[in-house]
Amino acid sequence: MTDLDGEVFKVPVQDLISFGGIVAEDIISARGSVIIPKGTRLAMLGDSVLLLIRHLLDEGIGYVHVRRDDHVEQDALDSFIDQVINSNVIIDPEVASKSINEIKGLFDSIRTQHITPELLSPITEVAKELLEQILTKPKILFSVAKVHRWDEYTFVHSFNTAAISGFLAHRMAPESAETAVLGGLLHDLGKARIPLEILNKPGPLTNEEFNVMKSHPVLGEKLARELGIDDPDVLAIIRSHHERWCGSGYPDGKAGEDIPLLSRIVAVADAFDAMTSERSYKRAVPFRDAVNTIIVDGGTHFDPKVSRLLLTSFGMYPPGSVVELSDKSIGVVVSSGGEDLLRPVIMIKVNPDGSLSDALRLLDLKRSELRIQRYLGWEGKRAL
Repeated sequence: MTDLDGEVFKVPVQDLISFGGIVAEDIISARGSVIIPKGTRLAMLGDSVLLLIRHLLDEGIGYVHVRRDDHVEQDALDSFIDQVINSNVIIDPEVASKSINEIKGLFDSIRTQHITPELLSPITEVAKELLEQILTKPKILFSVAKVHRWDEYTFVHSFNTAAISGFLAHRMAPESAETAVLGGLLHDLGKARIPLEILNKPGPLTNEEFNVMKSHPVLGEKLARELGIDDPDVLAIIRSHHERWCGSGYPDGKAGEDIPLLSRIVAVADAFDAMTSERSYKRAVPFRDAVNTIIVDGGTHFDPKVSRLLLTSFGMYPPGSVVELSDKSIGVVVSSGGEDLLRPVIMIKVNPDGSLSDALRLLDLKRSELRIQRYLGWEGKRAL
């Protein structure tokens, strides 16, 4: 659907927080009154958009037609996310940017010059820095980066996969956490040998193109050896992160525990970040839905123990989930409930009377009689 001002999207109400933009058509109530007029910039509503989402759901309205307004949307999202996320619980943006830039530099070097072991040194260093951040920043989902341009997806995705892999490995095999981070940074190394017209194609791949893309784990292992990597765990991550628990993966069709543990961890991190990343041809899946998919696929696509760890680490309502509580207040999940999957820590944004909260108020549902009554949406990945 398009209009004179650009493409119009049919956006699920729960996605309005992360989508932003300009209302393209009047939003009408069941009684015929205008709830929000055409032309309203959602970014200008600030935290009031949380009330709007609740009201629209109460009215039985599931979708809104919205026109992109990228500049205002990004500014508003950054402001909103900064309010929600305390700077003490995110990965240092400089470390994140350095990691992404070093991955890009490695890929560029492989494409344009002779491969030497010296090319690996910067990546090894950023892996150590990233691990230090992971060990002191427990809310890793607030630290994943948002893709700004489609051609940078591979590098941002590698950073996100490394961060999530290190987060999970530290809880499952702590002695191997640094290896998981390094392997996560390099897991898509073979894509440096994939033609750019396939790698950066702004749409789904054909079967022939997908077969070319599927060669990247084997190409990556070969490149890693040329770079001087001889750690069997890192090499296994690069080669086996697309193997599947049931044996349907590639390149070797390994199954179950024949797939190395770190490869199974990176496989979950890789799939989770891919689902929650927006591409030119698909919308990002909310974290909550991505976690549910990983759980459903545990025992088929993924190691069920790693799937369970993802769930217990992030909860049924992962950080960034916007929820309505039983007293009608609205908040954003800032920490999972651990083993109590339904009782995370909430930052209250809207009070029970509908007024916006003007003070930082954290509520641990494990210590409260309140409960989550409804899931309202998801605030999206952080733009680093």
